[in-house]
Amino acid sequence: SLLPWFLALLLGVLTAITGCAISLFSDFLGDTRFGFCYGIFLADRNRCCGGSENVDFLLETCKKPAIGDDGVQWIPWAHLLEFHGGKSNGLFL
Repeated sequence: SLLPWFLALLLGVLTAITGCAISLFSDFLGDTRFGFCYGIFLADRNRCCGGSENVDFLLETCKKPAIGDDGVQWIPWAHLLEFHGGKSNGLFL
């Protein structure tokens, strides 16, 4: 019968999907404490900036690409919620 082979294949596929989801969500949730990616849903800081070599950890933003700009940017929470001359830049303040 092919049922045991099918069940083993199904178990392997579900295990791989679960591992990928855990990896994606752990990276995303780990970087959510610093900010969010505008333009790519569920992207951590490295994915948003196009790799770790494009992350400016001092300014907490992405380095500007040498060629083109696709509108995707990492927005730190501090920049989203900061004040400028009595006017809020953020959503809640």
